[in-house]
Amino acid sequence: MRAVAPVAGGVSRVSLANGVLATRESNGSDEAFYRRMVTATPAGLTVGGPELLGHTDAAYVGPYPSGDGHVFELYRYEAGTTSVSSVGDEDDRRSLRMDADLDSVVEITGRYAVINGSNPVLQYIGDLGESPSIVVSRPVRAASVWGTTLWSATTAKGVLTAQDLKTRKITRTIDTGLPCVFKELQAVGRWVYWSCGPTGQAGVWDVTAGKNIGVPRGEALIGDGYLVQHDRSTGQLMLTGFQDGTANDTHAIGEVPDTAERGVTWTVDRFGGPVAYIAADQGVYLVSSGVARQPVAVVETEAGGSTGWANPWKATWLMSRPVGSWRIVIRNKATGTVVRTMDGLPNAGGVSGSATWNGRNDKGGYVPNGAYVWTLSAKPLDGKGPDASTSGTLKLTGGAAVPRDFVGRDGFGDLLVFTSNGDSAFRAGTGTGRVDSYEPGSMDWYGAKAVTEAVPFDDVSGDRCNDVLVRIPSGELRAYKPKCGGALYNTTAYTRVGGGWNVYDELTSPGDLTGDGRADLLAREKATGYLYLYESRGAGVFKARVKIGTGWKGYLLAGAGDVTGDGRGDLLARDAAGVLWRYAGTGKGTLAARVKVGGGWQVYNSLVGVGDLSGDGKADLLARDTSGVLWSYRGDGKGLFSARTRVGGGWQTYSRLA
Repeated sequence: MRAVAPVAGGVSRVSLANGVLATRESNGSDEAFYRRMVTATPAGLTVGGPELLGHTDAAYVGPYPSGDGHVFELYRYEAGTTSVSSVGDEDDRRSLRMDADLDSVVEITGRYAVINGSNPVLQYIGDLGESPSIVVSRPVRAASVWGTTLWSATTAKGVLTAQDLKTRKITRTIDTGLPCVFKELQAVGRWVYWSCGPTGQAGVWDVTAGKNIGVPRGEALIGDGYLVQHDRSTGQLMLTGFQDGTANDTHAIGEVPDTAERGVTWTVDRFGGPVAYIAADQGVYLVSSGVARQPVAVVETEAGGSTGWANPWKATWLMSRPVGSWRIVIRNKATGTVVRTMDGLPNAGGVSGSATWNGRNDKGGYVPNGAYVWTLSAKPLDGKGPDASTSGTLKLTGGAAVPRDFVGRDGFGDLLVFTSNGDSAFRAGTGTGRVDSYEPGSMDWYGAKAVTEAVPFDDVSGDRCNDVLVRIPSGELRAYKPKCGGALYNTTAYTRVGGGWNVYDELTSPGDLTGDGRADLLAREKATGYLYLYESRGAGVFKARVKIGTGWKGYLLAGAGDVTGDGRGDLLARDAAGVLWRYAGTGKGTLAARVKVGGGWQVYNSLVGVGDLSGDGKADLLARDTSGVLWSYRGDGKGLFSARTRVGGGWQTYSRLA
């Protein structure tokens, strides 16, 4: 047992949730709310010093700790209006208003409050998160919330429903076979306490085992694996453990006055904590239950689905009982590569935590845009039982550009197309091996601005978005810099790379050939068939050309990106006989000896190494046949491709695919 000394002299209300002990104390002329942190250690319970949350008066009801570190009060503004507001949280204040008079507070657990109103007589389930709102309003019935699950009685005897408060959908309907329409419910993890009324039967439904555990009748409060009742004939608080599926152990844990009221002068910590009560001497006492608890678990997670340029990814979570530390690991969804590991301590009380991620890796560099998986693990504070864990996905749009990704910053490659009329557009990769939506660009690529070659390239402007190399009829090569996620126009800002590029009949970018992390450019000289490397210096500037091969006449070239999975750019080339060859990059500015991919490729008049179209992190290939049908070849990350999949017909409309 642990005694807690009051601050002001008199204590009229005590409440406890997830290690937060909230009290209402008075010195006779002034009332105030206080918060103390309770921690369970191997040596016993420790209680921190009192923190003044704010002064109060008879117009306010509370305090109610919610289990996530917040403490709430209720206030009647005027007839027909009640508010639920956090106290002592100047930096994270929560407030919710209901157009009803207050009848009773059923519970406030985590981010949700269950409140019965009068005038009108309705039950309100309120979301007390960052954007407070009424989630459900309905006729009054027995109800309890755990995490995001609302447990409710129905009009049928023994029937419960579980509703997901985020989706508003009923996820379970349980017919317990019990003999009454439930008058009261209390949920803690796998346990749902039910009562047929003050003098009726009572029990605990084990959701995991699907069976009932009979418990003593009468008013009760449920904890993790136990319940507490006030025996008014003896003045004792009686604790009954049921964690083993039976309720055979009932014993006294403390003495309270006859006037003691559950939820006011005595309470339990539903989050694996102790019992708290106000004794006749006005002292507050804490008693551990002594009952084995459920393994620590994540009760609720609030996590963003994406992170962009100015908005980092944020996540908060609520635990079923205090934890000592947590770790979040973020992995690329396609490759499984760990890009960031974050360790931390829980917030006050040890029951909640939060993390943010700005799209950078452990060394501070930007990671590629696309889909990621985050995994949380948290160690129980007392060291007992397994770690809690949960996971989710997020979309990064403010990181480093992925090769060929122009439209959605979604990590999927996109196809750049031109018509003979001078129109340009991006066709967005879907992540399923196809290209889909049409992102129109300029309709003025004609005359002196006609496109004689186009090469989707990496970021030359420093905005972490891909750019495009365009050659015009005069032989000038330009590096166009479309806005992030935007279309390519002939009015788009560009940097002049240089003149004289008409000597080449093929320009393509295989990715990084030199191992410096920048995409490079290959050019085939029309007159000689020589293949030249232009090593990038960044910002649209290239080093002097270096000849890396001869005899390249007659090949249809496609800069493929990294098709072998070694982090180096590769080149695909189809010869006059229709054989497709792979030339792997060495990382030293040269190409390895060719490897045959397959024959029969003479049916295609355009090959495009389009990046990752399928969402698996591997470079894919698009091919248009002579009848205008576009086909997709999924790369295996080892230099080969799966059987082709038809994307669609009518692609002869485009004079150029890039």
